[in-house]
Amino acid sequence: MLGHARALFFVDHDHLSPSNDTIPLNVLYFLTGFGHQAVMVFFVLSGFLIASSVLRNLERSTWSWRDYAIDRAVRLYLVLVPGLLIGGVLDIVGLHYFNQQGIYSTPLLPFGGTAFAQRLTISSFFGSLLFLQTRFTTVFGSNDPLWSLFNEFWYYVLFPALIWLMLCINRRSKKAMIYLCVAIFAAWILGTALAGFVVWLSGAIVALTARNLPFPKSHGWVIGLYLISTAMIATVCLSASRIDRAGGSVQIWLLVWQ
Repeated sequence: MLGHARALFFVDHDHLSPSNDTIPLNVLYFLTGFGHQAVMVFFVLSGFLIASSVLRNLERSTWSWRDYAIDRAVRLYLVLVPGLLIGGVLDIVGLHYFNQQGIYSTPLLPFGGTAFAQRLTISSFFGSLLFLQTRFTTVFGSNDPLWSLFNEFWYYVLFPALIWLMLCINRRSKKAMIYLCVAIFAAWILGTALAGFVVWLSGAIVALTARNLPFPKSHGWVIGLYLISTAMIATVCLSASRIDRAGGSVQIWLLVWQ
């Protein structure tokens, strides 16, 4: 939230004039610049929780594509529909009554270089409603974080399709071709967003291995030392990524490792 708010009202750090490049402003930019990393954490947690649910149902022989689709649709649409409607109303009001600074009518580089007013279209609304935003339509209005729901939805489709593809191949079932087509279709829809599936899968891998490699019983101080050292390593690596001392891959693989 802070990262998106900063992008609306503050210029990019590289565009600061020398007189404004002060320590307090640098601290502000630093602390509000972890938006990308926060989304990566969200993807990892999502992969862990969704994969845990899928694997648990498979183990209990209670898996149902119908139930899975209902669960995922409810989880997404409970926030998506109100978000689209409320966001659309706020954008229309803002465009007509609070656009003195041109926030709604001026293309903003951090938001794809497209003015929010140009995104208030029927196609963008239904594109976002059907999880096709960023691939076939823009996100709706100023609701830029909607890009992540596009990723989430198609990760939800791709993961169980891959699991069932492997199960069908193992069982030599003719349904393998169906799941292969579903997986290919989801991967095609994702396009370049497929790279984020690797991050999402890291959480799924934790869910998979945790079922076979339970955490050993240890003294409290051992667990505490492990958590403290992990937090310190995470802080150092993520901070390094913010001051250009490490590439973007560091923050991703750090999350995979954790």
